[in-house]
Amino acid sequence: MSRHLTIATWSTVILTFRLRTLLIVFLGIASRCNALPSSAVHLMDNGYRNLIVAIHENVKEDEKLIPKIKEIFTEASGYLYTATRKRAYFKEIIIHVPKSWSDKLYYLPALSESYSSADVRIDNSDLDILQPFVVNPNPCGKEGHYMVLNPEYLLNDFHRHQWGPYGKVIVHEWAHLRWGVYDEYPVGSSVDWLYASKGGDFTGTRCSLAIRGELVNTKTGGSCYINPYTNLPPPECRWKDKDGGDAAGSLMYKQYLSQIDGFCDNDKSNPTYLHNRQAPNQQNKKCKSKSIWEVMREHRDFANGANGHRERSSTVPEFILVRGKPQRTVLVLDVSASMLPILNEEQSDRLLKLRQACRHYILEVARDGDYVGIVVFNGTYGPTDEALGTAYVLSELVKISEETRIRLIKSLPTDANGATSIGKGIQLGLDVLSTVDGKPAAPDGGNMIVVSDGEENAPPLLNDVTFNITDYHITVDSIAISKDGSENLEQLAEKTGGSMFYYRTDIASNVLNEAFFEIGKRGASERDFPIQLYSDCDMLESGELTIKTVIVDYTVGVNTKFSVAFDGDPEKPVQMTVVDPQGKTYNISSVEWESDFMFQSVSITLQNTAMAGEYQIFIKNIQEDMVNITMIVTTQQIDKDARPLTASAFWLHNEVKPPEKQILFTSVSKGYFPVLKADVIGYIDRPNTVEPYTLLLLDDGIGADDTKDDGIYSAYFTTFTEEGRYNAKVIIQNMDNVTVISTAMPIGSGAPSDNSIDVNTESANTKTGAFQRFANGGLFNLREFSAAENIYPPGEVTDLRVSHVDRESRLVSLEWTAPGSDLDQGQASRYEIYRGEDFDAMIEDTISQIRIIEEEVVVGNLSTPLLARSKERFVIRIPASNQGKQTVWFALWAFDSINARSELSNVASATFKHFKTDEAEDDKWLKELHVKLLIAGAVVIVIVVIALITYYFCHQRKKYIVPPENV
Repeated sequence: MSRHLTIATWSTVILTFRLRTLLIVFLGIASRCNALPSSAVHLMDNGYRNLIVAIHENVKEDEKLIPKIKEIFTEASGYLYTATRKRAYFKEIIIHVPKSWSDKLYYLPALSESYSSADVRIDNSDLDILQPFVVNPNPCGKEGHYMVLNPEYLLNDFHRHQWGPYGKVIVHEWAHLRWGVYDEYPVGSSVDWLYASKGGDFTGTRCSLAIRGELVNTKTGGSCYINPYTNLPPPECRWKDKDGGDAAGSLMYKQYLSQIDGFCDNDKSNPTYLHNRQAPNQQNKKCKSKSIWEVMREHRDFANGANGHRERSSTVPEFILVRGKPQRTVLVLDVSASMLPILNEEQSDRLLKLRQACRHYILEVARDGDYVGIVVFNGTYGPTDEALGTAYVLSELVKISEETRIRLIKSLPTDANGATSIGKGIQLGLDVLSTVDGKPAAPDGGNMIVVSDGEENAPPLLNDVTFNITDYHITVDSIAISKDGSENLEQLAEKTGGSMFYYRTDIASNVLNEAFFEIGKRGASERDFPIQLYSDCDMLESGELTIKTVIVDYTVGVNTKFSVAFDGDPEKPVQMTVVDPQGKTYNISSVEWESDFMFQSVSITLQNTAMAGEYQIFIKNIQEDMVNITMIVTTQQIDKDARPLTASAFWLHNEVKPPEKQILFTSVSKGYFPVLKADVIGYIDRPNTVEPYTLLLLDDGIGADDTKDDGIYSAYFTTFTEEGRYNAKVIIQNMDNVTVISTAMPIGSGAPSDNSIDVNTESANTKTGAFQRFANGGLFNLREFSAAENIYPPGEVTDLRVSHVDRESRLVSLEWTAPGSDLDQGQASRYEIYRGEDFDAMIEDTISQIRIIEEEVVVGNLSTPLLARSKERFVIRIPASNQGKQTVWFALWAFDSINARSELSNVASATFKHFKTDEAEDDKWLKELHVKLLIAGAVVIVIVVIALITYYFCHQRKKYIVPPENV
């Protein structure tokens, strides 16, 4: 019987394997008929398809996790269907398990799916973060990067009590990720928790107003009493919701409330879901007081009536399980004649720089176990001088190991000639991706890093091969060498979800090395991937010495390597000396020293873990002529179980057509914990300029920065020179020892819990110590630009607030952060402040409201705004004629020198209502004042007494001093 069972079992295994193989072939054919970029979630016939949920390789294999993911997203699909009014649900979900997990017969091999391209990441690298959250630094209505769920949160049902039903939490986060909407619960400053409503009373920030509750003092647990001296509630005053009842509300408010099941809208006929435009929450501030549904209806999922109401009998998703596989990358390299110095405008040895960058990528960046191949392309000229594209395989895909790295760098090209045929190189690159370990393989999900220095002039062209690339979900990363690099290549990179970089050869630059590094770290684990501490370049005259300073912090120090590449005479390498924090010297005489004649590079690799502190690097040119040097310092984390400090930079848009706004972002974190108060400075290479433009990035929730203290630093970039390519690099440092890691909240937007009324962020901060990081944000292309136009008006004020109300004198103190003349740069020329008694009129017909005149301004000057990001404070006197009104609303515009006007600010309210306070509470304010006065008086008396006693004793001492003899 056991034999029959064994035979039956093996029959099942063989049949399953055959079916699996057929399914893989079918999926490959299907992908050719339905081409989509990697991780391109799309809504079709009301169903979201191609949603990728990926498990991080650090997550231990647990047989309960995948069933739990299925259960939770099935629940979420039903909630999503209800919340979107039967217009959307999750139709197809791909669960990507890491290759470190054991293989199962029902796992399909991943095609284009990967952890780095996933929409939802399952990760427990930071065990303390159980809160689900989304990383989305983009403006209102723009899709975010990814959602993060901790497996402990998923597997422990206790957390359902903390954040509410799993399905509602997922829908809350999905709205952040997919539609780019904001939270409707109060975040940040305590001033946003309450606001003065139409009748003059204070009420809680929420949506909708139909949600019932009361004001409570979180310190005493009792009622809230208004401070009679400011006519504002104390900071500890909060709104406490009443759970349950018939009232609905918004899932972007507090999804854990049982009565909430949808999103707020601007439909006044349905008050239970009516959007509360008055609430000072992020949604109103960042989305110009639009409701969640108004933003959703502008998204392509629902715009113009797409995916309308449809009845469905089931909203259960289809789940597909795939298992990760090693990354496959082909270097597709330009070896046309212009790569040689004698045949390009700058006489730059582009081929040498490319060889040096590829060597660094192969030796330091490519990961063990992944596959790398090399293809080169150019073109030959026929008898009629018509070029025909040619390409050659220098190396098939080989599995990366210590041995194969050496073999690969020996395969790199050493000569260049002929024309340029990028299409031919990509064609051959596709062939290389189709063979792994000598066996045919599907090329799906492969990567190509394509480097070229010129426009195509030999067929096949890019347009001839684009279909094959997108059809197989190949990711193409482009590096343009010189201003002549093909723009068609960048369009292909954008279409396939790749990165784009621009290496200028007319100035000193290290972009080639930086680009390969940024591309290589995509999808890599911090445990195994190097961290780039430093990147720089220089031009050294003969005999010139340059000194660089590099900081190694406490989170890194393993395999720390200082690398310098140079041009000129390979027999006269630059001299490099490294001095560690204790003064120990490493140089050409040290065992740590390495030199590579063929690639003109020298390096020093510290054998032991590098101590934390400042390292001095001395580099000297011993050649007779000037040399161009590039330098990179890499290291790895010390503790495999503790995340290091990392940084990444990125642009909002790959292409900008003014007046479209461009933003440079930089995320700085330790795992998912944000790093705050860092010095983050961007350096922008602009067309036809030698020196980069310096741009300060901030994490203050002002201007381009959406959320304060989320670890994502931002700034508008407006200083264009002309059309063309702009490339950004960013340096991150802790210069004044004030930078901290915040463990109070994760990076990004997190779902609220029913115990998250107050978070003491300061107590959850730990200092980073001295550190530095480097990131390259890639390029964007500027189009349709005219230098003669004033493109951008002053920025929109989003933090206008009332800080004090004097009822007796009718004085209102207003505070906000000053915008610039061009968004958040420069200095505006004047303000117009308006007040009114009707909130809707203030937003919809501001100009008809009462404009504040100079005579009403007690403090401040309407015609002299402060520099951008300065703190403005105005005190306004409200005329006595308006004393009958309880609530006054305020809003403002900023203007530049040519009268260009900003968007209208957020609206702030002040109440002149006289609040009856509890007699004991009144006594409390008076007693506190009396105590303060008594203490102050006592201090003065003590000082006077001490002074009198001191004077007395000094005077008496003088009487009895006996002068020395003979004086």
